[in-house]
Amino acid sequence: MSENAQTAASLAFYADLQMRKELKGKTEKEVEDKLNLIISLFKHMNDRDIFLKAYAGRLSERLLNKTTVSKEAELSFLSKLKIECGL
Repeated sequence: MSENAQTAASLAFYADLQMRKELKGKTEKEVEDKLNLIISLFKHMNDRDIFLKAYAGRLSERLLNKTTVSKEAELSFLSKLKIECGL
């Protein structure tokens, strides 16, 4: 795995960690700031497809296992990803 691919997979893992644990108890502004930070890093990635694939896998696990901290945060993040990907 190339260094860029590893970075993309690591960012997907970080986003997953935020959605499963770290966003719990945060204010709406803190959550949005964290999501915007992740999107900002995503904007500068070359291997976006690797991030999206890894993130989608982790998202499906969170949804199936009901381990997400906030459905609103999930929807907000997906909206931000859609905008950034031009969908």
